[in-house]
Amino acid sequence: MKKTGKVSVIYMILAVVFCVCLVSSNIFVGKVTSWGFTGGLLVFPISYIIGDVATEVYGFRAVRRLIWLGFAMNFFVVAMGALVSLLPGIEGLPSSEAIDTIFHIDGGMALIVCCASMLSFVLGSMANAWVMHRMHQMDGERRFSLRAILSTIAGESVDSLIFFPVAFSLSLISGEMTLLALAKMMFLQVSLKTVYEIIALPVTIRVVRFVEEREDIGQVQSIVVPTSIAV
Repeated sequence: MKKTGKVSVIYMILAVVFCVCLVSSNIFVGKVTSWGFTGGLLVFPISYIIGDVATEVYGFRAVRRLIWLGFAMNFFVVAMGALVSLLPGIEGLPSSEAIDTIFHIDGGMALIVCCASMLSFVLGSMANAWVMHRMHQMDGERRFSLRAILSTIAGESVDSLIFFPVAFSLSLISGEMTLLALAKMMFLQVSLKTVYEIIALPVTIRVVRFVEEREDIGQVQSIVVPTSIAV
């Protein structure tokens, strides 16, 4: 079978940046700052901004492809990292020890965090895209800023409600973390990422306009999701 149709270069670039942001944020999330947020906060919201742009221009179906592609790439990096961590390394070499610390998954906390991250990403991103898509259907081109903000709140809320309770479940059980501390961390994450979205809105709007001007919206369905299949 051979698929026919065009490939959108812009959509491909968005997909690459989306996957890079996702993979890097899941590595940086291991850094918990004394201010109450993780290192993943710096890059993860960018994936939601890209999701907003893709939803606005290409539609929900195309965004679902982005989300599943991001999930697959993240799984690949985690799986390869776990395999690399099993290889014998030079004892005392900081770089080898860092890789082992980040990717060594043999059960316990590391495996729980990995599963929580992947599950929360898929469901949170789907929630973000769905809200954006539904509001776009109701409002058309109007009120982009409102749907960008509300979709981020929805997506980040779903993401945080899944990730933090699951990822820190062992800490809660052992008493190392209290429910109040967990709730504060979740609220802070959602609040900061939403503020991030609001600050980035002028850039997001410009990117949406840039992409719309350079894509043939009438042919966007066939560009992003080819449907013509020759056997």
